[in-house]
Amino acid sequence: MNVVGVGRADVRRHRMTRLVARIGDAIEALRPDVVVLHDPELLRLGFRRRRPAALVYDAHEDYAAQIRDKEWIPAVLRRLAGAAFGRLELLATRRVSAVFCATPAIRRRFAADRSMLVLNRPLLADAPRLDVGPGTARGAEPARVLYVGDLRLARGARALVEAMAIVNTTHDARLEIVGRLTPPSLCDELAQLDGWADTDVAGWRPRDEVYDALTRADVAVLPFLALANHVESQPNKLFEYMMMGLPVAATDFPLWIELAGACSARFEGARSDDARSLAAAIVRLLDDPPTASQRRQAAERARACYSWEAIEDEYVRNVERVHREATPT
Repeated sequence: MNVVGVGRADVRRHRMTRLVARIGDAIEALRPDVVVLHDPELLRLGFRRRRPAALVYDAHEDYAAQIRDKEWIPAVLRRLAGAAFGRLELLATRRVSAVFCATPAIRRRFAADRSMLVLNRPLLADAPRLDVGPGTARGAEPARVLYVGDLRLARGARALVEAMAIVNTTHDARLEIVGRLTPPSLCDELAQLDGWADTDVAGWRPRDEVYDALTRADVAVLPFLALANHVESQPNKLFEYMMMGLPVAATDFPLWIELAGACSARFEGARSDDARSLAAAIVRLLDDPPTASQRRQAAERARACYSWEAIEDEYVRNVERVHREATPT
């Protein structure tokens, strides 16, 4: 692997201007066969005079739907902003060779003849060995309820903390958030809730520490609200939970239930933004913990279904196909 640095953007607005220009200059100097664009602002490179023959847009998020759910945008402007971005994105993708879509829902936004379904999955190589014991081998310590990733109101932060207060009326449990609260002021808001006394926020951690937390956990949670960008999403944290053999308490989106069912993972659904429903799902999992053997077997099934290694050959074939079709004969 050859990594070429192009510096950082000093201020946010320079990320979409000066930084993109520097990336474009670096690509022209490298003259690669295929360029994969991971962020929507990089679509501007498709309008450069000397753009690469094969440009691929990696559409791993439904950004238009995401904008409609942004809490910091005035409500009256969200729909207009989302629609405007969606139109600009579709216009810009006419200048690329193909669009790789991370979910079927995202693919529906793009032309069928120029888009491909390329699923986004965790690297099995990052995960520790399968010989992990269940978190219940903790002696007298509280049960561990784990959330991995940045947590915000749209991802169910309030319901999750409130649920912990309900869980602890009958159980001894603590919530561990391995990630950041965003915005930082959310910490003050959640601190007013009863369940905050049962919550630990670890902040950002390296991957090995994240997997250590997954190894020690009893239950993993994914309480996203039923927003447009969530209902048909396939968040990596769901697959990471299952690949560690963890029982999962999550919002009862039909797609998530289907994904868990495909590898026979233990999944308890909860209603969106409902602390009591989420607490009940957590309690059901705490009351029926897996044995070490059951957890290993669950992890093996999920890793066979959902690791990146299981689909990387298909990804390479898609890249090679784009290169062939873009290269003059």
